[in-house]
Order: sequence, then C-alpha cells, then structure tokens
Amino acid sequence: GRPLGHGLALPDDPPAYGRGLYAALRELDRGGYDRLLIEAPPHDDAWRAVNDRLQRAVATDD
Repeated sequence: GRPLGHGLALPDDPPAYGRGLYAALRELDRGGYDRLLIEAPPHDDAWRAVNDRLQRAVATDD
C-alpha cells in the first residue's frame, strides 16, 4: 500500500524554510501523494515569497 504520510520539520528562517520547502515539494510530488498538509507560515513581509510559493503550489488547472 501507499504511505499515509511523511513528516518534515523546516527551519524558522524564511530563506532557509523556502529552500527546504522547494526541495520537499519536488520530492513529495514524485511520491505520488494525493494531499499535502502544511502549517501556514506567518503572513508578514519576511515570509511573502514562501506564502506566494505555497499559493502557487495549491493552484490547480481543474
């Protein structure tokens, strides 16, 4: 069967979080998961690029 989940802790620093997020999204996409659950990062200027990337990741062409 397929795995139920995969846990990942990312750094509290926005640039490091972003690098880890990008790598994790690529890896998880290859894993064939149906859903990803991600705790939302802060919504301030320091995290703007990370939040933008997450918004693009959840967009679908359906």
